[in-house]
Amino acid sequence: MALRSIAAEIGVALRWNDRTVQRRLGEALQLVDDFPATLQALSDGRISARHAAAIRDVGTELVDPTVRAAFENRVIARAASDTAAGTRAFARALVEELHPTSVTERFEQAERQRRVWIDDDVDGMARLGVIDGTAKIRAMYDRLTQQARAIRAVARPETATDDSDPDAVRDRRTIDQVRADLLCDLVLTGAPTIDPTIDTLPGGLGAIRAQVSVVVPALTAAGASDRGASIDGLSPIDAGTARRLLAGSSAWDRLVTHPITGSVLAVDRYRPSPALQRFVRARDMHCRFPGCRQPARRCDLDHNRDHARGGPTARCNLACLRLSHESAGDRACLMLVYA
Repeated sequence: MALRSIAAEIGVALRWNDRTVQRRLGEALQLVDDFPATLQALSDGRISARHAAAIRDVGTELVDPTVRAAFENRVIARAASDTAAGTRAFARALVEELHPTSVTERFEQAERQRRVWIDDDVDGMARLGVIDGTAKIRAMYDRLTQQARAIRAVARPETATDDSDPDAVRDRRTIDQVRADLLCDLVLTGAPTIDPTIDTLPGGLGAIRAQVSVVVPALTAAGASDRGASIDGLSPIDAGTARRLLAGSSAWDRLVTHPITGSVLAVDRYRPSPALQRFVRARDMHCRFPGCRQPARRCDLDHNRDHARGGPTARCNLACLRLSHESAGDRACLMLVYA
């Protein structure tokens, strides 16, 4: 009752819901009791509040205080020179390494919670949510994105000023709206109702297949371990799913990584251009612009130091950068090069 009374008093003063105040108080107490090093780093200004929230949210899975303290120290060192999103991704990978129970065992329990739900919204709108395995959800999103990009490559935006082709399609939708329309079509009719790519893309939208980048440690692939597998370098997946994807794939690239830092050192084949591209994409995993987590396969390879000014086409001078403008809300990522 004392906590509820304090929360109600704070809520009235700040015009917050009292449940929101209770949640914020709980998060603050958790930071003080369970993550003292993070609190100190936040007080010293070495990390931001978003970094601290990422450490707290991800680190709660570690119950052992000694293990949690080791987790804190390593993530704080990373957070001092990384974005909040990058810190969260690093923290998730570290939790998988330190967690006493493998992700395979936890996945077997969590998979029972898969479900679909609906929440009513305002203005005649509603939200449809789904919880399922990471591999399936990311594959679904990737396929929707590929299909949306294919549609936008054919349909001209409404802002186009060239009237030379009176039959050209004008499409005012953002890529998010196209994805939403495609999902509704696929669920309700089994296929996109309108396919503007049928004359330009072999097989049309239905021929597009989902793509995910899966990293599987050699010991996990061989069945000697159940740890370390991930998708797009972001989301841990269970070893069983990783091995099924491994068995069904026509080709895999072998990556030799540093035993401590995990940095990619080499690939299995060497042909100047393709091998160099594989190396850089495997090394970067995602766009290198601070805060952007776009998978490397959707990025362009760009020179950090302009090639026209003498920059070499070498692994040390290449980075994955997202350069496309998909909608008004999307950002173009440009590498900042310091002399």
